[in-house]
Amino acid sequence: MTFRIASGLAILLAASGGSVIAAEPSATPPEFVACPGASEWFAAEETRRQALQLPSESEPTDPMLRDELLRMEKADQDARADVLGGDGIDPEANARMQQVDSRNLQRLKRILATQGFPRASRVGRNGVAAIWLLVQHADSDPGFQEEMLEKMLALAEVDGIDLQKIALLTDRVLVARGKPQRYGSQFLGGMGQPLVMRPVEVPEQLDQRRAAMHLMSSATYKCMLEETQKAK
Repeated sequence: MTFRIASGLAILLAASGGSVIAAEPSATPPEFVACPGASEWFAAEETRRQALQLPSESEPTDPMLRDELLRMEKADQDARADVLGGDGIDPEANARMQQVDSRNLQRLKRILATQGFPRASRVGRNGVAAIWLLVQHADSDPGFQEEMLEKMLALAEVDGIDLQKIALLTDRVLVARGKPQRYGSQFLGGMGQPLVMRPVEVPEQLDQRRAAMHLMSSATYKCMLEETQKAK
């Protein structure tokens, strides 16, 4: 059985506890210290985030929708923690995760179809980031992922959609099209099997593209994924 790593900041920054989404890093998680370049990247990333100086947020105008999106995000994360928390993939937990993804996707589509894509002023940056996560995991509908990627490109570095998230969703869309990925975030393997990066366009320029999206080097990234797998 192969397990697709669905990652970037989505797994590799998970310091512990089975979470596949991490808070903004403040220090190198201890399990990643041995990875070449990891400490330097975490330090640079903390400095970059502190320098962003995003404007202070007002209370979202639609707190009920924000709270619903955050509940959907939590259901997504709890389901993945169940799948990734043991030895190997639990088929029952995997089935439950797929059910959660299906429910979240159906509800998210209804929200966006009737209310449009909400901005941070309405649902907060964390609400917009929750939408990104739900789209990132909507693999059953790659056409929807591609449509949402176009909308999120307009919000890059503004409403909770940073360039790292854009890179991850871009790779997801390209892989679904059967094309080489651009940023090297998608792997096959894991759960006791070697990690193998899916095909990448112009491989010799991969790390330059990753750096432009504020991602760590591909070698550091793979090392961190491997360390994450060892911890499971």
